[in-house]
Amino acid sequence: MDCKRNAVIRLRDCRILRDGALQREDLWMRNGKIIDPEKLFFDERRSADVEMHCPFIISPGFIDIQINGGFGVDFTSCTATTIGSAVALVRKNILAHGVTSFCPTVITSSPALYHELLPHVKRARGGAHGAEILGLHLEGPYINKDKKGAHRLEFVQTTLPNGAVDFDTTYGDLGDTSIITVAPELEGGMVAIEQLAKRGITVSLGHSDANIGLAQEAIRRGARCMTHLFNAMPQVSGWWSFCPAGRYCEVNEITCSNTSFLLRFAVPPQGSGDGRPHRPVFRCKLADRFLWPDRRRRPYSSGNS
Repeated sequence: MDCKRNAVIRLRDCRILRDGALQREDLWMRNGKIIDPEKLFFDERRSADVEMHCPFIISPGFIDIQINGGFGVDFTSCTATTIGSAVALVRKNILAHGVTSFCPTVITSSPALYHELLPHVKRARGGAHGAEILGLHLEGPYINKDKKGAHRLEFVQTTLPNGAVDFDTTYGDLGDTSIITVAPELEGGMVAIEQLAKRGITVSLGHSDANIGLAQEAIRRGARCMTHLFNAMPQVSGWWSFCPAGRYCEVNEITCSNTSFLLRFAVPPQGSGDGRPHRPVFRCKLADRFLWPDRRRRPYSSGNS
């Protein structure tokens, strides 16, 4: 649709999710943002410049802040000559899955590879050609070697003696980087987190064995995200255990209690086999509980949804 700036667009008979059900409504937009038609009519005395029949489900697009590749490509395995086409392939194909913006993610690698790849991945607007590129997510190498997961041990770096300067040395140009995953317990980690946050780069906690105190301090220093919650970090030790204050005691849940936190899940399906709820369901409810701690709800039980 090619519309002039400030043109008002009305999509008629859309299917929009409201109050838990799909309802038929019109959707009004201007300059890519949803607007209130009542204010448009009464305050501006305007109607739609463009109208279209749109009998489809309209919903926000998904945002994937950690995607390591897909459709046969792995970003970390690319070279300077292939990374561009790899990102283009992924951003085009994820549209069909409802993803409209994403952060191409490169995991723990050598400094030479970061310097080779990063200059070739730039932020870019989305459209029919592909999802929007929100900036890079650099997942490592400043992680806990005991929580490295599939990352290559020989490239893991466990100290940050010079603070954020070490990131510059390792990665090179960070101008198109949006997120960096860091284990806060590393030597110099807290100073580096604070310095990165001041630069406007989102610090994500992950691949970490940090205790509660360290996680809380990292949040105070500016960390605002968590990489694949519950994976490559201390696990939930009990199904029903609580702290005296009524909160779960593990580092995962304490960090979730900060409502400005953004969480990225990685919870593969796995049943307990003994009648207890599946861990993915339990963990999602657990994270939900601590993102909105004012909701007075019990732990997962068969009567809750």
